[in-house]
Amino acid sequence: MKRLRMTTLTVLASAMVLLTSCLGEGGSETSLYGIAGVVESQPLTYKKVVRISDGSLIYSPGLDSDASIQPGDCCLIDMYIDYSVQNVEQLGYYAATISNYVDVDKWPTSSSTDSLKVRPNEQMIYDIPSLNFISNKLFVYSQHKEQTDQKNTYRLTYNPNEEVKEVDGYRIYNFYYSCQKVQDGKSPEITPYHVNAFDVEYVLKQIAQKEKTLGNDKLSFKINYIKTINADSSFVKGATQRITWDVSSILGTSN
Repeated sequence: MKRLRMTTLTVLASAMVLLTSCLGEGGSETSLYGIAGVVESQPLTYKKVVRISDGSLIYSPGLDSDASIQPGDCCLIDMYIDYSVQNVEQLGYYAATISNYVDVDKWPTSSSTDSLKVRPNEQMIYDIPSLNFISNKLFVYSQHKEQTDQKNTYRLTYNPNEEVKEVDGYRIYNFYYSCQKVQDGKSPEITPYHVNAFDVEYVLKQIAQKEKTLGNDKLSFKINYIKTINADSSFVKGATQRITWDVSSILGTSN
C-alpha cells in the first residue's frame, strides 16, 4: 500500500471521481479511486478497516502493518476488489488491495455568531462540488485559487441562535465554510480541489433531535461560503444546494 501526502494532483484526481453508490454492483472485479473513508477497528477481528460512504468496511493488510494509521483517521483510498473471493457475511468486511492511502485533515465544527466575514488572508471558494457523510465526519470537497504548496486552515461553523427559515417546505439550517491562508506558497497559481473532514456529530445530533421533537423525520441544511471578495472587503456569498438526510440516520434510531 502506497502512503501519499495530500498533494494538489492527488486531491484533484480524487475529487473528480464519480463515487460508486454500493459495492458489489456491476462485474466481479472493480477498481475505485479517491474513495473517502474513516478508519475503524473491526469488532469481530479487531483488524483496521476503512468505512466508506455506503457503510461497507474495507480491509487491506497494509492498514494493519502501518502503525501510523489509527482508528478515527480520515482518508481517501484507491482500491481493487475481486468480488469472487469475498466472504463478507462471515468476516464483516470486503478484502481489497489498497494501492494508495491519502490522509485527510480533520477539523472541529464550532459554534459561532460570526457567520461569514472576510478575515485576514481569507481565500475565495470557487465551488463545493461534493460532500460525504461517514461515521459522523463530514467530508467537504472545495476548490479555490492558491499558490503552489500554499498552506491553509479551514473552518466549519454553525450559529445555534440563527433563525431556521423554511424554503419550499424544508426547514434549512446554515453551515458556514471558510479557508484562510497560513503560509505562502510559490508560483504558479493553481486551482486545486481540497478535501477536509469535519467532526459534525454533536451539531448534527443536536439539530436532528430538535427536528424530531418538532415531529419531522428529515433534516435539511446548506453550506455557505465566500465566493468573491471585492476591493472594499465586501463579498458575494455562494452556497451548496439543499442537502436533506433522514433524522433517524443521524440519531442512529429506526424511528
